[in-house]
Amino acid sequence: MGGRATSAFPDTGPPAQCTNPSRSGECVVSVGTPGGTGAGGSGATNVAQQSCIDLVGDPIPCSDPGLGYWDVSLGCYLQYESPQPPQSSAVWQGHTDGAIYLCTSWPITTTGTADLWFATPPAGPDPAAVALRAEKAITLPQPSGHRSPNEAQRRDGYPYSYVDLWTWFWTDPAAWRTRSATARAGGVSATVTVTPKALLFEPGDGSAAVACAGPGRPWTSADGNDAPTAGGCGYRYRAATRSPLTSVQSIEWSVSWSASDGTSGALPDITTSQPGELIVLQIESVVSR
Repeated sequence: MGGRATSAFPDTGPPAQCTNPSRSGECVVSVGTPGGTGAGGSGATNVAQQSCIDLVGDPIPCSDPGLGYWDVSLGCYLQYESPQPPQSSAVWQGHTDGAIYLCTSWPITTTGTADLWFATPPAGPDPAAVALRAEKAITLPQPSGHRSPNEAQRRDGYPYSYVDLWTWFWTDPAAWRTRSATARAGGVSATVTVTPKALLFEPGDGSAAVACAGPGRPWTSADGNDAPTAGGCGYRYRAATRSPLTSVQSIEWSVSWSASDGTSGALPDITTSQPGELIVLQIESVVSR
């Protein structure tokens, strides 16, 4: 190998430790301010950075603007040579197709570089796989579990609702926002966007969950016992209970991604949930004679 490469990594302090490297030598290091910590979240975008493992087991960046991206099987950084060497050069090994890539071993101060011929471009990381890593950098909140009648009120030690009256449910608006994160590996970056799409309420009485397109809103006296309108969400219990039910409030999130190479797609939906107990009471009435 020669010694042409002079690029070096910027002095940004010691590299983050890779505690769970994959077989490819890559691991994820999440940095930045979490954007999904509930009502107090800052809304900042998370960045999931990649750290790779060199030949002696030390963590190094997976890509560098001056060196290319780390190929763990070759133990070097690969970068397309521009301009390409002339076809008369011995590095082509008699080939007239493919391309020449510069293979820079690490550390470059002791090992240098080599020219390698590839019939097809060396395989980089799968953008969808990079997107999955970005998804893991996002922390999503549980719904707040608010209801009316207020979930803090108690009857016989349990929160309660009433037969045939609308039980309203909603979550804090601060939780109802889009979150995103970006991961980078081997010169490919992918940004994941997670968007709330439905607020679900499983009543716990055997009925199917009911869905609301938004975060819902608190009940007001002006709403009376009419069916929820203007963004309200509700469910009506049809029978009283002798023992508490376990209801579950959930936020369903859709997940999409786009990568720096122009590809995009969707990942499976995510659901965050908050269970809560309640009893269903008969409405007491007083008849005057």
